[in-house]
Parts: sequence; structure tokens; C-alpha cells
Amino acid sequence: MAIGPADYFSGRAQTYRRESEGWLWGRLRRIELRAVLELLRPREGELILDAGCGGGYYSEALMREGASVVGTDISREMLRQVHGATGLPVFASDLEHAAARPVFDAVASLGALEFCQSPGEAVLGMAGALRSGGGRVVLMLPARGWGARLYRYYHARHGVAITLFSVQELKRMAESAGLRITEARKAGFNHVVRMEPAGEAGMR
Repeated sequence: MAIGPADYFSGRAQTYRRESEGWLWGRLRRIELRAVLELLRPREGELILDAGCGGGYYSEALMREGASVVGTDISREMLRQVHGATGLPVFASDLEHAAARPVFDAVASLGALEFCQSPGEAVLGMAGALRSGGGRVVLMLPARGWGARLYRYYHARHGVAITLFSVQELKRMAESAGLRITEARKAGFNHVVRMEPAGEAGMR
């Protein structure tokens, strides 16, 4: 039976953080985190939105770098868990309707976009959350291949549908949102992609 991402992640909220520290998942997350930090390049005092913060793994890493972080997630129970564990300021919303004010130096959305029904709208909302005159968005999405197929199969067995798309498809979404991809790299089974406002970002 199909269930929505909010119900699915709320059902896993109490054990999610512990499970994510397991041997294989924890190892993969450390690989991904290196790529995220290298592309996001958080700085002391910056305000960063963690869009789809889940259990707060990446939020905590960004806070250790000196950034101020606000988390949003579709699961209220997940937000209660992460706020209780870290004190992270949070608000509940799906990515398509987060309606964050344009005050953030950066937006990170790491392993959440594939659960959106309208990923293009989500990317547009992330672009709209950036402060005037700059900022950057870093996304992490499954890289197509056998790892992504297993990932989709795992969630399908739990009744949750995900959408897999390529970096080129993300590029088109970014352009529609006034962004352009400036860096992309493989990290484990995922791609980590940096986007910046079009016209201000130089290709690297």
C-alpha cells in the first residue's frame, strides 16, 4: 500500500538517527559529507537552510563549521526528534511549499529532492530562499545506476515512490529557477551538485 513520505519518515523518526550511524550507512554518509562541505563551503556566521533536514546529520555538521542553521522537513515527528537532540530551529513543510524568506546565504537539500512530487517547484523555492545578491544551493541526489535502482526498490517495498533524475535534468530545473550548476561530483552512490544564481556564478 502506498504511503506518503511524511507518514513514512514519521514512522522511522525515533530510530532514524541511530540507524544512520550504522556501519555501511555511516561510512557512506561520511563520504557524502566530505563532498557536501567541499562544495557548500560553509563559513562562520552564515545562515543556511537545511531543506529536508531529516535526522539533522548534515545540520549538525554545518553547525560545527560555525554556520547558523535552520531545518525544515515534511515530517513533524522527525523535526521533534532533531530539535530535541540538537536545539536546531525547525519548521514543518514540504520542499515545494517551504516559502522561506530570501535571507539565507545558502540552501542545502541532501537526499530529499527525490521524494518531491514537483522537484522543479522545490528547486524554485530554494532559489527564492537565497538572500539578494548571491548565495548558493547544494543538492544531493541519487546517481543513476544499480545503487539508485536498489534505493528505489527499497522505498517501493515500503510503499514510498521516489523520482530519479540525472544531473542534466537537474540542470534544466535549475535554469528554470534562475540558477546554474557550477560544480558536480560523485560521492558514493550519489551526486552532490552546487548551483548559484545565473549571471553571478563562474564555472569552475
